[in-house]
Amino acid sequence: MAENSNQEEAAKPEAAAAQTQQPVQVQVLGVPKDPIQVKQRIIVNFYTAKRLLAALQMSVARHESVFGVLETDINKRVRPGLTQQASAEKKS
Repeated sequence: MAENSNQEEAAKPEAAAAQTQQPVQVQVLGVPKDPIQVKQRIIVNFYTAKRLLAALQMSVARHESVFGVLETDINKRVRPGLTQQASAEKKS
C-alpha cells in the first residue's frame, strides 16, 4: 500500500508540469469548442476580494508604468504589420 501512495505522489509533479506546459489560449472571441473544466477555485469573502482587487490594480499600474498601457480591446491590439498587410490586400 505504501508503494501505491509513493507512485501516486511521483505522478503528481508530472501532471502539474503537464498542466503548466499547456499552450496559451489563442481563441479570443466566440464560444469555446470544448467545455471548460474548472480544476481549482478561490472562495473569498467581500473584504478579501476587495484587498485582492487593490493588489491587482497596483500590480497592473506598475506594469503599465514600465511597459505601457495594456489595451483590453482586441481590435486595438492588432499588430501594426497586420493592419498594413490588410490595407494592402484591400487595394489590390
